[in-house]
Formats: sequence, structure tokens, C-alpha cells
Amino acid sequence: MKQHRRLLALTMSSVMACAAAIGVAPQMAYAAGSLPEMGADTASMTNDELFAGYVDQLFSVHPSTVSVQARNAKGSESLNVRQKAIYKQLANHIKHVASGMDSETTFRVAGDIDLMDDGRIYDALICDLPYELYWHDKTVGTQAQGNSTSFTVSFAVASAYSAGAYTTDRGKTYAATMAKRNADDIVANYKGKTTAEQLTGFRNEICERTEYNDDAARGGVAYGDPWQMIYVFDNDSATTVVCEGYAKAFQYLCDASGINSTIVTGSMSAGTGAGDHMWNLVTISGENYLVDVTNCDTGTVGYPDKLFMKGAANGTAYGYTVCDTTYTYDTDTTGLFSSTQLTLSKTDYDGGGSAVPDPETEPVPETEQELDPMPLPEPTPAPEPAPEPDPEPEPEQDSTPAPASEPAEQGETVVNPDGSTTTTVVVQNEDGSTTRTETIKNSINVVISFVVTNTSADGTSAVMKFVPEAYDTILLSEIRSASVGTLVIPATVTDSDGRVLTVDGMSGRIFSGLRGVGTVVIPDTVTSFDNKVFAKSGISSVEIAVKKAGRLNLEKKAMAKAPKDMKVTIKAKNRKQYDKAVKKFQKAGGQNLKYVFEKLH
Repeated sequence: MKQHRRLLALTMSSVMACAAAIGVAPQMAYAAGSLPEMGADTASMTNDELFAGYVDQLFSVHPSTVSVQARNAKGSESLNVRQKAIYKQLANHIKHVASGMDSETTFRVAGDIDLMDDGRIYDALICDLPYELYWHDKTVGTQAQGNSTSFTVSFAVASAYSAGAYTTDRGKTYAATMAKRNADDIVANYKGKTTAEQLTGFRNEICERTEYNDDAARGGVAYGDPWQMIYVFDNDSATTVVCEGYAKAFQYLCDASGINSTIVTGSMSAGTGAGDHMWNLVTISGENYLVDVTNCDTGTVGYPDKLFMKGAANGTAYGYTVCDTTYTYDTDTTGLFSSTQLTLSKTDYDGGGSAVPDPETEPVPETEQELDPMPLPEPTPAPEPAPEPDPEPEPEQDSTPAPASEPAEQGETVVNPDGSTTTTVVVQNEDGSTTRTETIKNSINVVISFVVTNTSADGTSAVMKFVPEAYDTILLSEIRSASVGTLVIPATVTDSDGRVLTVDGMSGRIFSGLRGVGTVVIPDTVTSFDNKVFAKSGISSVEIAVKKAGRLNLEKKAMAKAPKDMKVTIKAKNRKQYDKAVKKFQKAGGQNLKYVFEKLH
């Protein structure tokens, strides 16, 4: 069996071109100075700067608060079908590592290792997932080892996030995810309460969870530390913050609750110390109120609420004095917002009104108003190899992922998780080559390649392309010539970490080349069908369960090129749902198929 081991070099020209198209996250309205200025590229950012972008992205409630450019980047658009299949697998692994759900950065992939040779897949990942790869050491790159059906890719880990060459420190990578969940719990606890109750509750929660870091403040810490907000919500009494942490934490809780709040920066004359400061403005019914959570904490000049939801009778668009403390905006803030957005109410907040953002007074940065309508330049695609043409590839070129497990030895019988067995037979040919065949017996439930949704007990949710390499289960490429009678698609599968994944989609051409299966049974959890799902298959019958036809999402050619004599049995709650489902399948290229109604129990 052909084996490869190679160092995949970073193609800097295409990465830089993509990075130039992406830019970086613009300064957020609530975190002035937290990220590099617009125009810098992610390829030149340090791992810590990328981590800052990841945290900002994770805690963003509104799309405008993260890089519109980075989220719209499509480095993968230059890839062909087979390259995209590998790209999607790696992207999902990378996201899991970034969130701290996984720590191992050696990923098993179904596909041909030769597709990694030109670096286009790697470049697309760097282009599309700059922040999710904050932990990756691009100066070292990746290593791949495997063959034409499956291989592993090892992403080097930067020393600041490393527990080993190819292992991340989950104490760091999971910290942001855990903090986000704790913050969301606070939002949920105050849901349904009045705006006044929510604001007061958020202030109290923050002050109870953290305290001011006097040592850091004396050292003149610059804004932009992504750990500031994490430290507020990490449930660790040993971690402390400066004004940035208080202000960002309050801003997130307001954003997540639909309360119109903005972070501003400048200087103050008292409180935690004269000098640079960060605080919030809350806008209710067109009136702005000062919120300085930092100086509402125990032992400060504003404790407990002297600098909370306050107005200023003599304030201006450049500053004001509240409770004998003078606040002066810096040029970053005055250049970002209008005088209307920066001038405080003449009176303190009385507990009434609505905090829903007012379109006329919502503090949206002028720079974002200018940037949002601008179309993004598409990444320049690499000229070779060219994308595969629309017609289906030959069976040996099919993009269906191949088995990721190591092949069994000659004559070895393996019991699969679904109770079926796989027997491997390797034949020595006269020309010296070998032919490997698989004999499948008693196959009942066969896990293949799906789009799934994470529904684990820890509450996380993410859509991913699922390739069950961790289960040593049967893949379609192993049953091309087998006779298994009925292929039952499971509603859920469980990965190696114990996470339950719901099967909710069928990949394009997923059944291409499948000749030995009579009937495919698809559960009602599946609502998405990509183009040409049944193209070039020998399937004679499909059973599809449908709870609500309105939830079905079929690509334009989902049923195109399906076998003309294929029977489609639609199990529905009633005839009305059945008729709706039939229309959708016919519209998706299945006009000439035979449809049968069966009541769903």
C-alpha cells in the first residue's frame, strides 16, 4: 500500500492574497483598540492577536461586531469537489480544537493524500478560519501521512497554547467557551425581567464575580486583552481585571439581552485612578446614561450605584462630571460617534422606558455604516488544479470519503458497531499488484457520511460534516459491490468523545456507485438533501420519513440522475404532508420517480 509522509509548506503568496482580501476585524464599537487597525492582514497577526479575534467573534451578538470580511471570505471556493470534502473535515476538527472541545491536532481524514500536495486546501483553511486557527504555528505548518484513501494531518501548535507538539492546552483553549456559557447563563437568569432589573442584575453579577487588578492598572495595561472578559466569567476568584473587563462583560450581557449599550474610552479624574478608562453608555428611549461598573465595585468611589445609569445636567459631547468624577472622551470615541450619541441625559435614569435600540440613536460606528454595503473582492483562485466539471466523476474518482481506519489483515473478520461483520480478502494479481475486496454480512445499520448537528448534553450546537472515522464503521466505498438488502440510516450517531450527533443531511452524490443495496431507509431527522444524492446508484427503493414537509430543504438537483425505476416511499403524518413532500422532490429533479404514500406512526 502506498504510503506518504511529507511536510506541507505554506504557500505564502495565496495566503497573503487571501489575507489582503479579508483584512482583520474592525475595531468594535464596544472595544476600542482591542484589535489591529483595519487594513492589517491576518497572516501577519500573532497567535495572541488571532485569539483576541476569536474571543471577539465568540462573544459577538450582532454580525457587525466581528469582521464582515473574514466571515465572508471563501478561500474554499477555488477548491474542486474532492478537495472541498477534505477541507470540510479539517475545518470541523479545527473548530473543535479552537473551542477546547478537542485537544489533539492530528486529524484523520477520508480522502486522497495527493490532494494536499499543492497546499490549496491548507491555504483555504488559513484564509477562511484565521481566528479559529489562533492556536496553530504557521511557521512550522503541517505534516501528512497516509495513502489514497485516508490519511492524517498534524497541525503544529504554537508554544503559547501548547501541551505538546500536536496537543493544545485545554486550560487555555476551553477557557473562552466556558466563559461564554457562564455569561449566557446570567442572561438566561434575568430573561423576562424589566430593563432596570436586568441592568442592576448585570452590574451586581460582574462585581460579585471579579475584582479590580490594581497591579495591572499601575502598569498601564493597553486595551485589547482578550482574557479580560474571560476572567470576569471564568468562576475563578484568582483572576482579576481592569476597566476593560468590567466594561466588556457588561456590554456582552446587554447585547445578548437586546439592551442598547455602547463602550466608550477616554480618561477619568478619580475612581480607580486618574488616567485612561473604559466605561459604558446605555441608551433608553433616546436618552444616554453613564454606566461605570468598574467604579461601582466594592471600595470604589461610585459604590454601589453612584456611577450607574446617571445623567449630567451640564455634560457635553466631549465629557461630563458625575459624582465629582470627570469623564473626558478620547479622540477614538469622538471620531467614532456623533455628539447625539455621546451626550448624557440631563437627568438620571428613573427605571422606566425601553432599552430596545432606537434606529435614530443606536450607536453604530460610522465606519461600519460605510463598510457594510461594500462588496468584498473574491479571493483569487489558484489556477491549478481546475475545479471538476459538473458531470459526475468516474466511480474511482468519486468524492465519497473512503474508510479512514487501517485495512484489516487478510481474511480477518471485524464485528462492526451496528452488529454487522466485515471480512477482508486481499488477492495477489499476476502483475504483482493486489486487489482488496470487502465482504459484508448481516448489515443492518450502516453509518456513512452526513451533515450532522451536535446535540450533546453540554448544550453546544454546531453544524459539521460528519465522517465516522472514529468508529471503524462501514463506509459506502466498502459496500459498492456488496449485497446488504436494506441500508438503514441512523437518526443519531455518537462520536469518540461521547457526543450525540443528529443526522440531518444527505451529502451530494453520497450513494454514487452503490449497486448492492436494494432499499435505503432515511429517518425523519434528515431534512437536507444536496445535489444528485442518488446519481449513478443502483438503489431500487428509498423510504423517507417526513414529519413536516415545510422543513425539507432540497438543492435544485437533489433528485437529478436518480435511477428512473427507483420507488420513493414517503412516510408522512397525512396526505397533505405527503403531497407537499412529493412536490418538493419532483421540483428537485425527481419528476419521473414513482412515489408511494405510507402513514408515519
